[in-house]
Amino acid sequence: SLEKIINSALIERDPFEHGRDLNINIYPPLDNLPDIEADENRLRQVFWNLLSNAVKYTPDGGSITVDGEVIDDYILIRVSDTGIGIKKEEQENIFSSFYVSGDTTHHSSHKVKFMGGGMGIGLNIVKGIVNAHQGSVYVKSSGIAGEGSIFYVRLPIKQKTTSNK
Repeated sequence: SLEKIINSALIERDPFEHGRDLNINIYPPLDNLPDIEADENRLRQVFWNLLSNAVKYTPDGGSITVDGEVIDDYILIRVSDTGIGIKKEEQENIFSSFYVSGDTTHHSSHKVKFMGGGMGIGLNIVKGIVNAHQGSVYVKSSGIAGEGSIFYVRLPIKQKTTSNK
């Protein structure tokens, strides 16, 4: 289930929030969402990357929320934060390989601290995995610090098979 996948990504990502004052919620519980046809390990990697970025770019005292809903034949999962946001002009590039948002001279060299640096490949990996699952991923952000970002992951619901007897 998606809830299990996301919870395991949260557990794996736990060291990234060590020492950080962040409020992280999954709301509502995602166990009521229908099944999807997916490689659980790859989807765990998707949510690990999204949650890790949310932790890195949300200042202490901020919030990160994961929620989801069914829309037509898809499940839409949102990973939202109250972080620094992503400028409009950068939003189309963030899924490209080796793209790092913002002024890298202001990034921390420590990966788990606020503004911890990265190589710029995480969101490109996210996009590739989600696309391989016939889904899509996109971001919305005002680009204003404190208003954060919302990453949307859209995945198809597992189709019920019918047997002809």
